[in-house]
Amino acid sequence: QINAMPSLSRSILDYSRITPQATGNNSFGGMNNRFNNITIDGAVNNDVFGLAASGTPGGQASTTPISLDAIQEIQVVLAPFDITYGNFTGGGINAVTRSGTNNLEGSIYYFIRNDGTVGKDPQTNQKTADFSDKQFGARIGGPIIKNKLFFFVNGEMARRNAPTILNAGENGSLLSSEDAQAITDTLNNRWGYDPGTYGAVDAETQSDKLFGRIDWNINDKHRLTLRHNYINAFDDNISRTANSFRFGNNAYRFNNTQNITVGELRSRFNNTFTNNLIIGRHQIRDFRTTYGALFPSIEISHNGGTVTLGSERSSVANELDQDIIEITDNLKMFKGKHSFTIGTHNEFFKFRNLFMNNLNGRWRFASLNDFNLNAPRQFDVTYSANKATLGDKPSA
Repeated sequence: QINAMPSLSRSILDYSRITPQATGNNSFGGMNNRFNNITIDGAVNNDVFGLAASGTPGGQASTTPISLDAIQEIQVVLAPFDITYGNFTGGGINAVTRSGTNNLEGSIYYFIRNDGTVGKDPQTNQKTADFSDKQFGARIGGPIIKNKLFFFVNGEMARRNAPTILNAGENGSLLSSEDAQAITDTLNNRWGYDPGTYGAVDAETQSDKLFGRIDWNINDKHRLTLRHNYINAFDDNISRTANSFRFGNNAYRFNNTQNITVGELRSRFNNTFTNNLIIGRHQIRDFRTTYGALFPSIEISHNGGTVTLGSERSSVANELDQDIIEITDNLKMFKGKHSFTIGTHNEFFKFRNLFMNNLNGRWRFASLNDFNLNAPRQFDVTYSANKATLGDKPSA
């Protein structure tokens, strides 16, 4: 079914939505997606810190948790009787990854979407804004030792490019090109600062994924699986609307890197006892980078909206490090018509979150005229006692 069904984002969340109880934004039974539990081969893969709207790690960088071509099956459970399915009040989503077999096989794939493949807006009859979305990759799996040791590898790259709309001087834009140039000249002459372009900005989104899996049939009683999932992604954040205008260097790039290693030992001691042991280590790094030279954030009220320039105020000091250890062990005993389970599930978290709003300062002006007169109506700045970590920010 996975091969036969279309997917715009090529994400496991596209397939979980076909569950009858699913609603928008990956909600099940009306519950917020924060109450879901997403696992890959039974190992947790959630946005533990809780900043991504998707509920998956890397969501703020617009990346998916694993390549769709690395997945064999997708399972969704809502109210399971099995005690090993838990930690959710919404839905439990489990993706089972591919493994190698005795036959060497693989594939190469390429998917593309752009504005030419999307219809016009049914209400306004307007053409969709320019964009290009590409995904390409390859997978291969097979035996290292037939009937004993197998491998599977998948690599995938995603590239999206979407130029901004409502640029200065365009129809519907908040800012005229003459006013935009005047602001640029003032900043250059007064402070020697380049705010970046007020024309079109190419916002890019990139994601590189590498997945590897080894399966070892140790003997008739034990099978060991080792897998590693690596993701390196970023998403450029800049948008312009009828009520807001951002100069090019007010953009920021959200970066995400993930290294997730999981080992699973499945044992069948006899017809009565089985055991499943999972040990996983997640290393997730999120951070933002700003464009241009560091400069205070400047907001100018204009024509009922806001013109913003300078370094994005929430991105000068914004980092999140997550280190997660998972240990799960379940022993099952089968007795006649009954089964008994005893086990433990443990997750150990270590977070480092650097976040300071307005660390580089924020100046707010009531009008363009006040900006030209250098007469701000408000100034905000945040100071840190941890100078060794952040250093000085003299540009504030």
